[in-house]
Amino acid sequence: MLTDVRVRTLKSRAKPYKVADRDGLYLLVQPRGGRWWRFDYRFGGARKTLSLGVFKDVPLADARGKLATVRKLLASGVDPGAVRRAEKQQLVAETRDTFEAVARAWLDQQRPRFAPQTIKKTTWLLEAFLFPALGAQPIAAIE
Repeated sequence: MLTDVRVRTLKSRAKPYKVADRDGLYLLVQPRGGRWWRFDYRFGGARKTLSLGVFKDVPLADARGKLATVRKLLASGVDPGAVRRAEKQQLVAETRDTFEAVARAWLDQQRPRFAPQTIKKTTWLLEAFLFPALGAQPIAAIE
């Protein structure tokens, strides 16, 4: 089982290597010194690997906490990799459908119809007044 001191003192080698902790959790040490928490598991008969973060950002205790959450998902019959992909897709969809993104797309569509001065003024109005207040909000949340 790993300790925080041991993790901090691990040296890089010519090739990546693994240092096991417990319950399938291990630290992957890269030749350039990067250290990633990983978890190997089987789901649906296939071997899968899930990254739990980089050591500097995720200390040992947090990695073990994330591991406990992932193992609960596995115990309930849910693929944690699929859950993570769904969360990322949701985040991308929310980012793509922000007020600013929709307004800029609308402005691009109007470019052939509007005079260059109108495009310039509309862009200024949006950037100066609307984007600071509404730009990051999902378009569906604006009433």
